Amino acid sequence: MKIGRIIIAVSILFSAFFLCSSFLSAQEEAVGKVVIMEGSAKIIRQGKTIPVALLSRIYPDDTIITRGGSRMKILFIDGSVLTIGNRTKISIEKFLYEKKEKKREASFNLTLGKVRTILTKASKDSLYEIKTPTAVAGARGTNFIVWVVSRGVTTVLVLEGEIDVGDIGGIGSQILGKNFALKIFKGKAPGSAYRLSPGEMKKLLTGLKRGGEGFWKKWLEKFTGSSGSVTEEKPPQEEIINQLPPPEPLPGPPRPPGGGITVP
Repeated sequence: MKIGRIIIAVSILFSAFFLCSSFLSAQEEAVGKVVIMEGSAKIIRQGKTIPVALLSRIYPDDTIITRGGSRMKILFIDGSVLTIGNRTKISIEKFLYEKKEKKREASFNLTLGKVRTILTKASKDSLYEIKTPTAVAGARGTNFIVWVVSRGVTTVLVLEGEIDVGDIGGIGSQILGKNFALKIFKGKAPGSAYRLSPGEMKKLLTGLKRGGEGFWKKWLEKFTGSSGSVTEEKPPQEEIINQLPPPEPLPGPPRPPGGGITVP
């Protein structure tokens, strides 16, 4: 009888160990890589603080914090790009991508600052959302900006496509189209959509302008030997992200005639 109980106990422990190991292996899979880094930033991962560098890998549950005057771009395994502005704090709550079905499930929590998302096409049942203290913005394939102005107000701007914007409390929501913005205040449904003035647009785009990804994508493709074509078997973005960083320093972007480095 005692021997039987011991065997059962050992079996349970072995199963638990196996499941735990499998879970850890899944969590160890990188979902993105830093392709542009200006200034300084850090990653909070499992209670540890890690400085961000070019080609740093990004994992689910990572919290990214940028300092003043800093910004970064992350290339994810689905080909989408997330630009993070200065003085920003954002956590990756979930990021799953099925290559063959092109199904994406991604959820971020933006508690401070602003980010810009440029999404690739995905299946109709895909999910991509950014939550803030006052709002939640969801999209399938578009280009938009979310800015946590303060704990009590969030501004959302759509540059391409359309997104569904609602307040975090579920009071109301609406579809926001191209070149329109709206503000979501704490405890209230989204306000009326409006067009930004040139001055407001410039302020919102500061540190988040599109560009620069192409230079690093080409360099990384050269390093990894990727053809650059998207296939059903393995997209080049995933090949790039799963490669180890090169042993020698990376070349910088092209320098303008004045000598300074141009960072898009």
